This record gives sequence, C-alpha cells and structure tokens, in this order.
Amino acid sequence: MAYSRWWSDTVTVHHKTMSNGRAVWEPATYTGAYFRRPTSTSKNTDYDKQGGMAFCRFRVPAPTISRGDIVTLGEDGSEINEYVAGLRSSDYLTAHEGACFVVEDIRDNTHNNTPCPHLYAGGR
Repeated sequence: MAYSRWWSDTVTVHHKTMSNGRAVWEPATYTGAYFRRPTSTSKNTDYDKQGGMAFCRFRVPAPTISRGDIVTLGEDGSEINEYVAGLRSSDYLTAHEGACFVVEDIRDNTHNNTPCPHLYAGGR
C-alpha cells in the first residue's frame, strides 16, 4: 500500500461505550492518519468535497470507531467523564474547538481496490 506523505497525522479517538448504563470514554492514539478540518479560506479542496465536514482517514488496520466518538488532532489523553462538571464531552469539545470533531459518518474504504485502503470518519 502506497500512502502519500501527508498520511502522517497523529490523532486521538475518544471511543464511547456504555458500562452498567453509564457512558465511558476510552482514549486511544493512532499515527499515520490523514486529518483535515474545514477552514474559512479553503477553496476547491477536500473540505469542500466533504460538505464542510471535518474528516479523518485511518490506515488499516483501522481503529474501532462509532458515531458519537470524538476524533482529535494530536495525542491527547484527556479524561472525558459525563458525570463530572468540567470533564463532560461538551466541555472537551469547547476546550478543543477547531482540533476535533464528533463522528457522524463512517465509511469502510478498505474493500474497493483503492490504492490506500482506509476507514473514513467525518463529522462536525
């Protein structure tokens, strides 16, 4: 597989699961991703093609990712705890605005003979 040199971002995925009826956020860091966030100056780029959504493409083997997870540019082990003021996911999103997004769209692009098989995650 020949990934271009821009597949070099480090990202953190905060994966949300439920345990005993409570939300639990588990951070995991991945390297070799391709992370892009819309900017007001982008024109005729991948951002426009994605409808203004931020997105991240993960090399295979790809992480487990679900709608509602948070993808952040860079390594970040911050705690997210929905039951503690200041640590809720809404607090995290505010503190990391511009460097993260909540996953809304997931596409498995590993089985269509693409030269760069990957998992796509997009959101706002």
